[in-house]
Amino acid sequence: MIPIVWQTQSQESSKTSVLTIITIYCNDFLCGVYLGGIAVADLSVGNNFLFQENIWKYSVLCFSEVCIVLSFTMCSSMTLIFLAKSRLEIVKTPVDTQFKKIRFVTKWILGLAISSVFLAISLTLILKFTFGSALITLCLPFVDNANSVVVMKVIIYMCSPLQFSASTSIVILHV
Repeated sequence: MIPIVWQTQSQESSKTSVLTIITIYCNDFLCGVYLGGIAVADLSVGNNFLFQENIWKYSVLCFSEVCIVLSFTMCSSMTLIFLAKSRLEIVKTPVDTQFKKIRFVTKWILGLAISSVFLAISLTLILKFTFGSALITLCLPFVDNANSVVVMKVIIYMCSPLQFSASTSIVILHV
């Protein structure tokens, strides 16, 4: 939270840069929330995890963790793609670009965040209503211990191209 407060008080950066950096901080905060949820589960279950594993995989907290990880994964990828594109446009046309306008950037960032959360909730609900459990103990949606092929393939086929696109857009747009 300290970096967010510091960025909002900084007079050196433009509003669009501050908004983009705050978006990245908030997205990273999601990862911390996931790890915090796993820590809470570890503290509550303790050494009895072997006996409590099925209870954990069917719990609301575990499904929330799946949703958080999916939101984090998709939102971070989309934010990186947006960031790469915006930096390219600002370098290409430094005077007249939409990417320097706070309203334009806000619309895009809100759209990316809302769409990634919507997709994450949708995929989590599909997982919940298809299998009833999170299938795995750490509630990571990228490992398929139960050979539930279809749902996991959908999740992986949605997230992998986003990650690949983020990496390649950074490389291609900045070479």
